[in-house]
Amino acid sequence: MCIGDRYRIGEAEFEVTQPRVTCYRVGLRMDEPRMAALLVAHGRPGFYLRVRNEGQVEAGNEIVKVASGPQRMTVAEMSALLHLPGHPRRQLIRALRIPALSPGWKTSLRALLDQAEGDQGRATGNTGLTTAAGGPPPAWAGFRPLRVIGVEAESRSVFSVRLAAADAAPLPAALPGQFLTLRLHPEGGGPPIIRSYSLSGRPGGADYRISVKQEPHGAASGYLRSHLRAGDTLEVAAPRGTFITETFSAEPALTPGVIATPTRPPHAPAGGPGTGAPVSFVRSGLTVTGTPPTPACSSSPRPVTCPSVGCAAPACATPARPACCPAPSPTRPSRSTNRPRATP
Repeated sequence: MCIGDRYRIGEAEFEVTQPRVTCYRVGLRMDEPRMAALLVAHGRPGFYLRVRNEGQVEAGNEIVKVASGPQRMTVAEMSALLHLPGHPRRQLIRALRIPALSPGWKTSLRALLDQAEGDQGRATGNTGLTTAAGGPPPAWAGFRPLRVIGVEAESRSVFSVRLAAADAAPLPAALPGQFLTLRLHPEGGGPPIIRSYSLSGRPGGADYRISVKQEPHGAASGYLRSHLRAGDTLEVAAPRGTFITETFSAEPALTPGVIATPTRPPHAPAGGPGTGAPVSFVRSGLTVTGTPPTPACSSSPRPVTCPSVGCAAPACATPARPACCPAPSPTRPSRSTNRPRATP
């Protein structure tokens, strides 16, 4: 299979745009830290498709090749060109001539080509794959058990979970903006569920805090919401992520929806509330018409902070509004700035 090849499946037509970028998650899922490197070394990274023509697709449809991509560069060749040592100038130019290649890969290959033209025709490395670009190594390999020391409701759909070491020893420091990956074992004997959640606590603390948005049919978020209690144990991978902001400038922060979560730790002042620079925070969202029905309580009430100033009313583990909080006035749906994120 080559970059630029086109296939028809059912009524739709697709185009191969780039190799799949194998991340650490496949190693966590298979309990093999080298898995990402092995997939690249063996030339089986997988690939992404662009939808050229929409149409109905269903199980049993035949996959028909309708066109071949220019340059005839295979998915495995393209993956090796970026990830493996040696980046010949001729091959880089050949790859950049493929119109279907995704913009993110073109940017990376152009950077290698610029480097190659200043180094006797061969690039010596991919700056996007260096240790500095990838962030510090994880504090521990695989998963380790962490104890739940608190579950707190933040809103109707978001709750936070605080995690600590089983022996109460301080956890390795996480950088602001990083996330944790959990391995969950739902009831029923199915395969483990692996999900990543942003760290939302203050950097440098002895424990971790993550914030989870409960989706209507989310397998992981629904399981955590209905089953997780203080004293439980979760399997947790070390903090990861390169979306890191160690210092905060006077620029405003623009975040859509629950994506506000990873921006909180970078902007938390080190000296506590009231000690940092002023922060302009703008959040977009979609307001629904009317007031949704209050869900049934799935656990015994526990005290939480009511959104109304000075009120502390009991609320259950489901996102029910405390009785002292006034219901929001019905409004028309507002236009949201949320947009799907493009594949790099």
